[in-house]
Amino acid sequence: MSIKVQISLRIDAEKLIEAKQILAHLGMNFSEAVNIFAAQVVAQRGLTFQVVLPLKKQKQQ
Repeated sequence: MSIKVQISLRIDAEKLIEAKQILAHLGMNFSEAVNIFAAQVVAQRGLTFQVVLPLKKQKQQ
């Protein structure tokens, strides 16, 4: 049996509310979603999505 730990994080209040509503429609809570995310990070040995810098906008002449 794995040991569960409690964590603390900071997130924009409006985004948290919206995320919880979406997750509820998917049949899960925020904690379950974070656990799924963490499991995928471990399984893929990295983030589950591409992280890139935004393209620089070209100066108009």
